[in-house]
Amino acid sequence: MFALRSRSATRTYIASRLLVALVLSSPLTGCMVSGQAPRTLDYSHTRTSESGVYRATITTPGDSIPTGKLQSWTLHLETVDGAPVDDASVSVDGGMPQHGHGLPT
Repeated sequence: MFALRSRSATRTYIASRLLVALVLSSPLTGCMVSGQAPRTLDYSHTRTSESGVYRATITTPGDSIPTGKLQSWTLHLETVDGAPVDDASVSVDGGMPQHGHGLPT
């Protein structure tokens, strides 16, 4: 059966559909706003600690870092003089500060 809607009901229906589309797309828009990385972002695999005492180097398997997959990296920790550091306590925190959220895993 075919039902006719009044002009007012049609406008209300269209407005509600637009609102639903806007609400559903807004989280994606937030992630795409910062399409470019900041110029100060450091991609180096070796860094010195803030205190200047230690140097840490990460290595990844292969030449590139895959996206969307769990990864296994190796951390080499030494003093700035090159002496290996044993029994260190290391904590790692990841996130996407340009997107305003952390990592899911």
